[in-house]
Amino acid sequence: IQQPPFFDITIGDVNSTVTEGEQITVNYTVENTGESQGTQDIIFSVNGTEENSKSPLTLNEGDLASGTFTYVTTTGDAPTVQLNISSGDDAATRTTTVQEPAFFDVTVNNLNSTVTENDQIAVDYTVENTGGVQDTQDIDFIVNGTSKDTKSGLTLAGGETVSNTFTYSTTADDAPAVNLNVSSANDTATRTITVQEPALFDVTIDDANDTVIEDDRIAVDYTVENTGDLQDTQDIEFSVNGTSKATKSGLTLTAGETVSDT
Repeated sequence: IQQPPFFDITIGDVNSTVTEGEQITVNYTVENTGESQGTQDIIFSVNGTEENSKSPLTLNEGDLASGTFTYVTTTGDAPTVQLNISSGDDAATRTTTVQEPAFFDVTVNNLNSTVTENDQIAVDYTVENTGGVQDTQDIDFIVNGTSKDTKSGLTLAGGETVSNTFTYSTTADDAPAVNLNVSSANDTATRTITVQEPALFDVTIDDANDTVIEDDRIAVDYTVENTGDLQDTQDIEFSVNGTSKATKSGLTLTAGETVSDT
C-alpha cells in the first residue's frame, strides 16, 4: 500500500532583522515525502494574511521544489512579523524583527515668552531618535525663515537622546515677534517669542513764544510720549542755548503713556 503524497515544508534563508519599508526574502523547499504523486497549493502568509501562493505545485514521490517568496514591510509592522509557508500537509514559520526607521523627534524646552529688542534668546532643545536604527542628521535653527545656525552630523542610535542650545540676539527690526524653528529631517518644533521695543521717550514742543522782549518769560509747552513697549523713568531737561535751565526729574511713563507740561 502506497503512502499518499505528503508535501513537507522547510524554510531556509530568511532575513532575521529589517527596517520598515525593506523587503523580506523567504527561501523555501517543498519535498514530497509520500509514495505517490501529488498536487497542492503552497501558501505564503504574513501575520495570518495570505500574501502570495505557488499554485499548483505537482511533485512525484521524493521530488523537491525550491522557491522564494518576498514581502515588503510597511509602517506598523514593527516590532515583528510572522512568516508562514504552508502546504495541505505541513507548515513552517519564521519570525523576523522589524525595526522602526530612524526618526529624530525635536522638542524645544524652556524658553522666554517675551524679550526686549537686543536681548539674547537661548533656545534649549532636545532631539530623540524614536526609531530603532542609528542615523545621522543635521539640526537646523531658523529665525523668521532664515537659517541662523546648524548642528551638523548629529548621530543618534535608536532610543538615544541629546540636548543642546541655540542662541539668537534680537535686533531693532524684530518687534513685535520672532518665529523660532528647530528642525531635523523628520520633525520641526516652532515657538513664537514676543519682542518688545524698549522704552523711548519721544519729546514734542507744542507751543512757545515766537517773539519776546528782553526780560520777558518764555513759556514752552511740551509733550512726552513713551512710544516703546516698556515702562521707564527718565529726567526731562530744559536747555537754552546749550545750557540746562530746568529738569523734570523722575518722570515715569508706561508703554504708550503721554504727559504734557510747561
